[in-house]
Amino acid sequence: MENRNISALGPRQRFVGTVLWDIPFGKGKRFGGSLPMIANAIIGNWQTSWIATMQTGQFLSPSYDGNQPNVRASNLRPDCGGNWTVSNPSMSEWFNPAAFAIPAAGDYGNCGRGIIVGPGLVTFNAGLFKSFNLTERLKMKFEARAMNAFNHLNPGNPSTDISNTQGVGQITSTATIFNSSAAGGDGERHIQVGLRLEF
Repeated sequence: MENRNISALGPRQRFVGTVLWDIPFGKGKRFGGSLPMIANAIIGNWQTSWIATMQTGQFLSPSYDGNQPNVRASNLRPDCGGNWTVSNPSMSEWFNPAAFAIPAAGDYGNCGRGIIVGPGLVTFNAGLFKSFNLTERLKMKFEARAMNAFNHLNPGNPSTDISNTQGVGQITSTATIFNSSAAGGDGERHIQVGLRLEF
């Protein structure tokens, strides 16, 4: 039984790119410098930001439930008897459960750790900002943020417990792609709008 494996805590490849753009339109900018005061207050001097995250899937280990004589361990690993991959992975069948079997009583399974690769993740977060000068020292800032702005579906990890014959190999949830108690933390698009006073 192979215990050495790539860490399941992180993906093999991960890319994060950030763009902050001061839109060149409005008073003092390259375009729209002659806008009337009211028009400039509405459509001028905006900023936008984008954060793109792309990563490959986590390394997952097959397991099974149950007590084995003379085998004391949690998350027992099964025997590998074939190729776990499928030609067209989907949420209803991410891997081939028939490639794994519960070992004979008293035996350890021969499957290694982290041999199943879960789905990757792609998400784009966007922001739109503008500051308004209320007085010489008092500013009001408008902020609008969209997490997973394109509402891209990011599947969660499949069930790798081969004891669960009804759900093994299936994905029944979406990935957690951001941490926010206000927005929930699940994978669908969330939009937050707010005003902030700065002094």
